Amino acid sequence: MAYTHFSTEQRNSLGYFEQLAHPPKVKDMAKVFHKHRSNVYRELHKGEKNGRYNSSVAKKKTKEKRLKANSRFNKILNNTKLEKYIKKYLKKH
Repeated sequence: MAYTHFSTEQRNSLGYFEQLAHPPKVKDMAKVFHKHRSNVYRELHKGEKNGRYNSSVAKKKTKEKRLKANSRFNKILNNTKLEKYIKKYLKKH
């Protein structure tokens, strides 16, 4: 089973399942979402707030993680001094 990120709808559904009086087992939720049970456990842990799953917390953490992961590609854009140095060097050559 190839890994795919949880969608917003899946996170909302996961939150709904967790709020039920008798929530389904993780392996059953994994089948519903077509994910491995370890992915569901990981998602539940990511969105945990006060001992309960919160889809908005999970979404926020995911967004922060993606921004941090992609920031390494913006090394020049985030550093104006470095950007000016590179432009100056390129104009000379």
